[in-house]
Amino acid sequence: MRVLYPDHRYADEVLPHLRVRGAPQGERAMKRGPLPEKAIKLATPFALARGFLISCRRAHGNICDFMILSPGRTTFVSMARAKSLYGTLADMTAELSGTVAGLRIVPPDPGRVFEIWACNYYKGIRFFRVEHAGLVELDQYGKPFG
Repeated sequence: MRVLYPDHRYADEVLPHLRVRGAPQGERAMKRGPLPEKAIKLATPFALARGFLISCRRAHGNICDFMILSPGRTTFVSMARAKSLYGTLADMTAELSGTVAGLRIVPPDPGRVFEIWACNYYKGIRFFRVEHAGLVELDQYGKPFG
């Protein structure tokens, strides 16, 4: 798990006193209001580093907040606010299940990639790719960990 902050430090360097905790059992993902502009500003440099950025207006029925166009690939990115970014991949899958379901509405295509960028109130961010088997954690450049 790698939570990245805007100054390119990881969470264990910024908040060493926080421990990894699991989400409560049976908790359902829910939208917590409109995404603040601070989260979009936080994500913009990461998106621009990966390609051409097209912002989408956040409205009912939209599945993504922006698209990243790069040669041979279109990445649909949905920003989500997470209560905690320090959970395991299974915890994050449970918390982001509503966002995952929204991205899976779009028909799959080899040139399309669906990602969720989860952020918290402390300007931390984690990157995930939505695949058929579930979520895969990514680094800031879109490459899978491991």
